[in-house]
Amino acid sequence: MGTKWAHGLSLLEALIVIAVLGALLAIGVPRLSTPAARMFANDIKAQIEQARFEAIKRNAPVAVVFEATSQTFVTRLDPSDASVTATCSGDLILQERDTSDYKGVAIDTEASTWSGAVVWLPSGQGRACNGSPSIGGEIVVVDGSTTRRVELTVGGRVNVK
Repeated sequence: MGTKWAHGLSLLEALIVIAVLGALLAIGVPRLSTPAARMFANDIKAQIEQARFEAIKRNAPVAVVFEATSQTFVTRLDPSDASVTATCSGDLILQERDTSDYKGVAIDTEASTWSGAVVWLPSGQGRACNGSPSIGGEIVVVDGSTTRRVELTVGGRVNVK
């Protein structure tokens, strides 16, 4: 009548399937992980935006300062002095973001055009630590394979590119 066919996979078929799956996983898995530069850039954006909200909420200037030696962004407040310059070196630290918390991330200080600090006033307007209204610039975040730019516009908008 008819020929009998064996059910199941032969050893050769199973090895081919495993090889194809291995190749697909080798290509796909690295793409699933989020690059550290992108995560850090998004965290910096959130920190700068949060500092602006804190200034409005507390009705006091709040500064985000980049400390180049430690590669850390620090959100500061000086409760005893509401001046713009005092806020940049304020004693009360509200938040810190350190590049060492993100594998292989660094701030490219040579490519960055940001002044290194912004002070948010209670009105929501930004100032430089010297009182100048010029706050725009870019923070360049790198992790070896990825580069992200955190752009702070003169109007106070923060974007990640």
